[in-house]
Amino acid sequence: MTRITHYRNAILIILVASIIGISTAYAALYYIDGTKITVNGIPAGLTAKERAKLKTVNTQSVSEALCVPQCDQLNKAAAKSKIKAIVLAETPPVVIPPVVVPPVVPPTSLMPFVDKTKYITPAVGYNDLRVRNTSEQPTNKDGSFRISCLVSHMNNDDPLLYPNQEGRAHPHTFYGNTNVKHNTNLDTLSTVGNSTCDGGIMNRSAYWHPTMVAPQGVPVLADGGAIFYYKHGALPATSIKSPPKGLRMIAGNMHAKTAGEAKSTIFWCINIALQHSNGMGKLRNIPACGTDTFLQMITTFPQCWDGKNLDSPNHQDHMAYPVENKCPTTHPVPIPEISLNLNYKVPSGGTGKWRLSSDNYEWNGSNAGYSGHADWVNGWDQPFLDGIVKNCINAVKDCHAHLLGDGRMFYRN
Repeated sequence: MTRITHYRNAILIILVASIIGISTAYAALYYIDGTKITVNGIPAGLTAKERAKLKTVNTQSVSEALCVPQCDQLNKAAAKSKIKAIVLAETPPVVIPPVVVPPVVPPTSLMPFVDKTKYITPAVGYNDLRVRNTSEQPTNKDGSFRISCLVSHMNNDDPLLYPNQEGRAHPHTFYGNTNVKHNTNLDTLSTVGNSTCDGGIMNRSAYWHPTMVAPQGVPVLADGGAIFYYKHGALPATSIKSPPKGLRMIAGNMHAKTAGEAKSTIFWCINIALQHSNGMGKLRNIPACGTDTFLQMITTFPQCWDGKNLDSPNHQDHMAYPVENKCPTTHPVPIPEISLNLNYKVPSGGTGKWRLSSDNYEWNGSNAGYSGHADWVNGWDQPFLDGIVKNCINAVKDCHAHLLGDGRMFYRN
């Protein structure tokens, strides 16, 4: 038996102090020398036969014979305590290493610095309907309509990607509804807020894109605001349906870091007459446009809807682009092709160092703009949008930037 077993047996043995020869105040004497334990002189752990042989022997002399001078003479409680101490001393403690929690390292941002103190003062917008009758008729050209909207405000909110998270996003430039921020209820967009679009509250839609940034973090505004085209695009004009109330979507890839990953956004250099200059074609990056020209940025939204969902987890999967001039069977409902068109007047120094606020990658001097993208939430007064689709797009008419195609026009001032 092991030493610990002997210790355990010693603790459990309770003997009546009836052995003659013990003249002490204790009822039982426990002798411990670290290797042997005796109770009233009888070694613990003996068999009954072995113990019987010792009963006729002077137990005190047996105890003294078995125990070296260093033995302790203890009562039961003190013996228990000492035995426990011996056991603990011989049992190495279990050492539990401390839990090491690695420090939280925020992701590295390579986005350009944007000076928030240079954000524009938010626009008040229009709180009325700016529509009147006209004798002017749309022209027979192409099924298209466009509307101009001034910048409404700038902030670091994105109610689509980061609802109720103020300041969570990269800097954005907003157009249309003046009420759009992190906690805006997008389901009520068509009835709440003023609008910076021509026609006033006829169109409370929200449009936003990453802010264009010049050196020293200066935000750049497009000349005259933005123009939004609604066209039949690659699909037959007569097939286009009106977008449903509350539809929302994102065009482009905000995470793109290369030209191959970029999509939906293109850049051009154009001259003062707003014509493409120097034969420069469509680019995925911001080109170095010369002084007194314009940098044009165009982002085109998908125009095939799945017919069921007003949104999707990534705000893109419920929409698709046409394939070979047809909507895919997974997204069978054709809606107008909506595009965001911005013209930035190029100052002295050109655009060689301009970037988008969402460009989260190493800048090499010529690769800015790959992360181009834009967001749209339908906040139209729905009968107006339905009429534009019917009277301008389906009718294959050019309603320009002020006609509704039904004998009315909209205006800014």
